[in-house]
Amino acid sequence: MCPLAEILHSKGYELSGWTNRADSSVVTWVDEFYYPPVATPEAIYDAKWEAKKYNVTFYLDDTLAQKYFSLSPAYDSQVTAPPTTPTKQGYVFRAWVNTETGADTTFPYTCKGDASYYPAFDPAPNTK
Repeated sequence: MCPLAEILHSKGYELSGWTNRADSSVVTWVDEFYYPPVATPEAIYDAKWEAKKYNVTFYLDDTLAQKYFSLSPAYDSQVTAPPTTPTKQGYVFRAWVNTETGADTTFPYTCKGDASYYPAFDPAPNTK
C-alpha cells in the first residue's frame, strides 16, 4: 500500500486510488508507490474508497466448534440472520447470541466489523 494511504483513513474503508475529476480516470497503486498517468498542476484528484469486507460467522452451539453459516458483508451494509436456524431436540430456538457481548442480536443490523454468533435455545413447552 502507498505510504500516503497509511496517512489517509476512513473508518471501514480502504483507499484504493484516485479519480481524476476531469476525465473520471482512476489512478491506482503500483508496487506500493503512486504513479500518476500524467500529473499536471491543474489536475484535481478525489480519493477512491472501497468498503472493507468483514467476516460474520454463525456457529451450531456455544462451543464455537462447528460453523453453521457465514458471510462476508461490506462495512455499513446490512447483516441478516441465516435463512434457517439450527435445531436442538427438546428446545426451541430463541435468538442468535453475540460471542463478544453475550447479548441476543436483532437482525438486520449494520456491519461495523467482524462478528460471531451462537444459537440460544429455550426449553420447549410440554405438549401432552
